[in-house]
Amino acid sequence: MSELRINGFKRVRNILTELEPYIKFKEKQTKALLEACQILSETSYARLSDKQLKKISELVIRIQNENYGSSRKKGKKEIGKLLGLTP
Repeated sequence: MSELRINGFKRVRNILTELEPYIKFKEKQTKALLEACQILSETSYARLSDKQLKKISELVIRIQNENYGSSRKKGKKEIGKLLGLTP
């Protein structure tokens, strides 16, 4: 097994867009990550609105839920706190 690291939301979005037709096992995660990359590549993090941050937190949770069980998963409150959203 190997690992590939891609830096930058635009690069990740572009590569995933190219690979999307061939992805079968992680389709839901791919779609959620593409949506998050779209938001993050259009606006700098400092300028993201609360609505965009909430959408990103929903997408993170959707991606997490598609992963195998892990004790390290963060909940909605923890993700919101990391993104600077108040309850």
